[in-house]
Amino acid sequence: MKRYWILTGAVVVGTALRFYHNTLISLWHDEAFSALLIRYPWREMLYRIGLDVHPPLYYIFLRFWHYLFGDSLLSLRGLSILFGVLLIPLSYLFVKEVFKSERAALWAAVLVALNPFQIQFVTEARMYTMGAFFGLLAAYFLARALRAEEDYYAHALGRSLRKSVLFNYLGFVISTSIITYTHYYLLFTATALGAFALVHHLYKYRLSPKRYGYLLAER
Repeated sequence: MKRYWILTGAVVVGTALRFYHNTLISLWHDEAFSALLIRYPWREMLYRIGLDVHPPLYYIFLRFWHYLFGDSLLSLRGLSILFGVLLIPLSYLFVKEVFKSERAALWAAVLVALNPFQIQFVTEARMYTMGAFFGLLAAYFLARALRAEEDYYAHALGRSLRKSVLFNYLGFVISTSIITYTHYYLLFTATALGAFALVHHLYKYRLSPKRYGYLLAER
């Protein structure tokens, strides 16, 4: 029960810090580009995105977001705040999944909630916190997929485990696709995750080709 209070407290404090003085920082050039871009007709917007140095997905997300919440400064930065807040419980889930340690997972959530860089980047109507969220989500799904895959091969190929493997690999593919269309630098993240999965399979399964089926299929 105590762990839920700590996690809830981290989310509440992290949310407060991300809203605190958020709109006192002026709109700057790159944010203005985001704000103006989503006002063009869809065809014109997509054409101009093609001339930009960034992939299109953040701007598409922001456009749908502004349909719901308007285009005030807080609304424009609200999408960054949302992903910044969601990153807190996600960091808890990821660390708990990988290290199987409740204490480490809670520390991760607290540190992300208080991280000054995370707080800084929610003050920008840009793709950084969105990329961080889906990058960590991809890592979380991959960790679950690899663990489920090990159990799947160790327990006579159970049907429920097979569904878990497929579901988590699908989550990994979707999350990885999102980050590659959010920021080009996140291609390094996608490559690192794929390389880790390959090394994991080489270590666990050596040269047993049948054990590489799910990994190769998701690539």
